[in-house]
Amino acid sequence: MRLLFSILLLGIAGLTGCAHSDWPSSKSSPNNWPASDTDQATIDARFEKASTKPLGSQADVTEIKKVILANKDNFADEVREIRWLSSDLVMAKAGNYAANVGSRQYTFVLEKRAGAWKIIACYMDWIS
Repeated sequence: MRLLFSILLLGIAGLTGCAHSDWPSSKSSPNNWPASDTDQATIDARFEKASTKPLGSQADVTEIKKVILANKDNFADEVREIRWLSSDLVMAKAGNYAANVGSRQYTFVLEKRAGAWKIIACYMDWIS
């Protein structure tokens, strides 16, 4: 039974392009840069392959934005784009712009667990 469950999980991971726990590591805060160029390429490729068409409800979109904007570890005040890997796994570009002071953008990875969206990874895309 365990083997069948493992095979099923691997099949689902293949459909979404990655297992839910299979995300590259990032360097320590405050900026969370991907740990290597290879990790950055993996993140970029997954985002590019993800669906721009929502695979969840409008309530999901609203909740995803709310969770990202409530995250105080990163200074995001705008969710710019959401891409869907599955109905319960998304990647989102979010960041801020502070006029002539600077701006930044992150890629957030969120998973819907027990009906609630949770951030499972966050990577710095750029900062100026």
